[in-house]
Amino acid sequence: CTYCGKIGHLEDRCWDKHGRPSPASLGRNIASKQGKNSLQSPIGSIQAASSVVDGSSSPSHPETVIVSINKSEYEDFLAHRSIQSSASTVMIDSAMSVDTVPHDTCTTWIIDSEASRHFCSRPSMFTVLHSLPEPRHVKLEDGRWSPIMGYGDIKISQSITIPNALYALKFPTYLLSDGQLINDLHCHVTFDYGLCSFQDLQTGKTI
Repeated sequence: CTYCGKIGHLEDRCWDKHGRPSPASLGRNIASKQGKNSLQSPIGSIQAASSVVDGSSSPSHPETVIVSINKSEYEDFLAHRSIQSSASTVMIDSAMSVDTVPHDTCTTWIIDSEASRHFCSRPSMFTVLHSLPEPRHVKLEDGRWSPIMGYGDIKISQSITIPNALYALKFPTYLLSDGQLINDLHCHVTFDYGLCSFQDLQTGKTI
């Protein structure tokens, strides 16, 4: 945040500047960070995520918040899919990128500061994948619904494995939540001149 200098939110969501939101609006805010306790139980955190609803909920009356993927990011994702390049990159703000493990074809990760969870639509990306007893759903920005079939671990580089990523069958892109990265990896995420780095908070080393 450029207003208070704290990590985990943007200025337009800063409580120091705008005041603490009401409990009702806070529960629906996808940018709200659930904290470390929400990640101790992967299934529990899935149920608690503001962008996820039970499979029994009526699509016509969803109690959810739209996942923040803007049009340019979605178009970039489609462009990379059509190229079918063998390179594997992490996309940041639709422009900056760093290399990741080249174990899959054309794998582009978008890091979103407003997303509450990691999302991936390809089961082959997971090194560990747990199924859910019943599907849950996430609503995309274009109004479509994507079922969430499971959760698990994904190795995005030689040194970084992200836990508790959601397997969303029809999700349009590979999405990383910087808030979940900070909580899961206990790291600091830095964007600088076309690069993205992850620094371990305890050792100070880049991971």
